[in-house]
Amino acid sequence: MAQSASDVNRLLVFAPDENSAKFNKIYTENFFFGNFGIKPLVNALPIQNENLRIVRISALSDGKRIPDIMILNYDKAGKLTKMKVSEELSGKAMTVDYVYQEGLISQEIFSDAEGKRTNKFYYSEGKMIVKNFRDMIDVFQLKGKILFKETFLDGKKVFKDRIEGKCRITQYLQEDIDKTCYSNFQGELPFSMEEFTTTENTKTKKITLVPETKWTIEKQRNGTYSILSGKSEIYRVELDKNTTVKNFEFMGNKSENKKPVKFSFSYIYY
Repeated sequence: MAQSASDVNRLLVFAPDENSAKFNKIYTENFFFGNFGIKPLVNALPIQNENLRIVRISALSDGKRIPDIMILNYDKAGKLTKMKVSEELSGKAMTVDYVYQEGLISQEIFSDAEGKRTNKFYYSEGKMIVKNFRDMIDVFQLKGKILFKETFLDGKKVFKDRIEGKCRITQYLQEDIDKTCYSNFQGELPFSMEEFTTTENTKTKKITLVPETKWTIEKQRNGTYSILSGKSEIYRVELDKNTTVKNFEFMGNKSENKKPVKFSFSYIYY
């Protein structure tokens, strides 16, 4: 991405092209799983979400059921219009409304106990641009089904993603701070991704990126998929006969004293 700080404001126009809808789809697809950092993995599963009107997600942990930790509403065109997130999932209850212009997201409005905040969406030069309520500007591009971006604040570039080979690398103030490598950018099975973490040389103070976690997907029987970190199954996704998500399980982590959680999905269709 070669966008300079001096001209980023000229991108703040609504001039969509034939690819703009792809940005919206990838941005909103399987939103729930972004809470666990595994959205690209779930996007690779053969999930069908056609004709959905409402999706309700509840949780069961240690015998306690928490209803409606997330509710998603869609219009007849399949576009996300409203998302309600519970305090149990995000730390505070909030509602997110989506406003559309010419079939594309133009506003993302967050409402909670503190009030309302709005992110504004623009489309220009084959990119999707989001100016958030803090006046930070994200300039998104797509590599297959993977979003990558540059972030500006007060006209100055703060973060920049770049694609090298099969990896997305994030740079902050000229320093590489994050890296994720994908088996493919199309989100096709078999699919895996490897996350890197930063380490600092105590003598030279030089920061480098080293492998941390390798995520893979294994198909089991009866529409069930295991998501593994290394050789350990961390999550399990069960699809129903319509290939919508029926259940999603966090298998727990005894060493970190984290108990298993099972999330159940229910649907209302048009």
